[in-house]
Amino acid sequence: MRAVRKERTCLVALLACLASLALCATAATTDTTDTTAEAGARLYERGLDQGGRPVVAVREGGAQIAGQDAACTGCHRRSGLGTFEGSLRIPPVAWRLLSRSGAQIAADRTLPHVLGYQTARPAYTAQTLARALRDGIGADGHALSWIMPRYRITDGDVRALQAHLAQLAADPPAGANSSQLQFALVLTPGLDTATQAAIVAVFEQTFADHNAEVGGAGFGGSGNAGYDVLRHWQLDVWRLEGPAEDWPAQLERQRAEHPPFALVGGAGGGDWSVIGDFCEAHRLPLILPAPDAPPVRSQAFYGVYFHRGVSLEAALVAHELHARPGPPSQVTQVYRAGDAGEVAARALRAELGPHWQLNDIVLPAAPMPLDGTFDPVTTDSSSVRVFWLRPGDLAALPVQARHGSAYVSGVMTSDDVGWIAGWEETPVLMYPWETPARRRIAMNFPVGWLRAKGQPSLPGHAQTDAWLAAQVLTQALADMVDAYYPEYLVERVESLLGHRLNNAHYPRLALAPGQRFASKGGYLMQVERDGSLVPKGPWTIP
Repeated sequence: MRAVRKERTCLVALLACLASLALCATAATTDTTDTTAEAGARLYERGLDQGGRPVVAVREGGAQIAGQDAACTGCHRRSGLGTFEGSLRIPPVAWRLLSRSGAQIAADRTLPHVLGYQTARPAYTAQTLARALRDGIGADGHALSWIMPRYRITDGDVRALQAHLAQLAADPPAGANSSQLQFALVLTPGLDTATQAAIVAVFEQTFADHNAEVGGAGFGGSGNAGYDVLRHWQLDVWRLEGPAEDWPAQLERQRAEHPPFALVGGAGGGDWSVIGDFCEAHRLPLILPAPDAPPVRSQAFYGVYFHRGVSLEAALVAHELHARPGPPSQVTQVYRAGDAGEVAARALRAELGPHWQLNDIVLPAAPMPLDGTFDPVTTDSSSVRVFWLRPGDLAALPVQARHGSAYVSGVMTSDDVGWIAGWEETPVLMYPWETPARRRIAMNFPVGWLRAKGQPSLPGHAQTDAWLAAQVLTQALADMVDAYYPEYLVERVESLLGHRLNNAHYPRLALAPGQRFASKGGYLMQVERDGSLVPKGPWTIP
């Protein structure tokens, strides 16, 4: 009898344990975690469920995807306004549009106009959204495109996702209203007065041309099929001063006075990661500036740049040094404190790795001049020298500093090679542009535009970068119709860059989602005695 009772007791305990396990398993797959918009954003942008685990989805044919590969942004983009490439249309999923029928969207001129929605589809509800996500069945009861994955997600995941979709394209952003778009152009120390003036003049002329077409300041017209698409463009110039650590306060002050819709163009020295962080924090697009030291961050979204600047040059030098036979050499870097060369020196150290011996010689911060008796390079001539300096400093280097193998930053000198006199061996210039000979035809476009507008054509790259950035901005805003949202501007720039026929002094520009540098490579150019540049090898993407 005792044995029977003992067996019954064990059986009850076993059943209780199994019930407990079942309850735990149920809890793991039901709505016990965060259903807020923040959780929905993690699912939408990173493919993570409420518990932080990678979401699993199945494509047509049974192929599984998970995590970032399953994130909604891969197709519908961060803006939630979809995209298009040729005949392929990815529809918008911002709840403001998704929760209305196609007919309602077409009739409501207060909604942003975007391509991709089906005019005949019914409005989505929470229930039909869940069905679309899990089963691939649209609001009209028909199967969605094979492109749409089938997600293995809980009701809580769906509610969190819907909460995030409700925030997309919901409120007008700062710097955009029914009659005006506000922009800012950022200039940092390191640019001479003539270059600053040339950059500003290009954007002011572009904005004046646009405003003349739409009717002047304050104009709010009805353009495309009744949509209010025409806006007056206003430009502010933000000139930052002092070291980079002083820039955040200056940026915040400028933004408080005139909140911009986006920052456009821009150039200068110093560490632009400060400006990149500012833009990420405030959801501000930073469209194609050409700073010497752009931020290099894998998680950044709002900044889109022509190239990596001095960090790209560091990678080009490291690529060549790694290819040299024999043991690693000693490398001496020379740069000014507080300038872009400081960023470059850190980048080269990281690129070369721990087996290389690097000596950094830091010159005093500008504007302290170099005198003829100061020798910043004390290593022997067998050392590889890398000069992250501007033309004035290169010309002021003493004779004993101009011998041995040397690399010079092209980003910081911008084709000004007047400093070459007195060098014992001709140095190598890092060069993230097409060769002067090969870009001659493409440069007819910006030069012709400058001539037509009565503006002088300056040597170097800053003025042409400004022209190209202004051209891309104009086309991107035209593509947006009246859907003026920061994320959508970044996405339109991403999309159209790869389709341009003229890229001025770049051989090719292209951006895939997640990429932030449109030109990926560069040359190493031998500087000849007469100042001409001869490629040492092919265009290299390090």
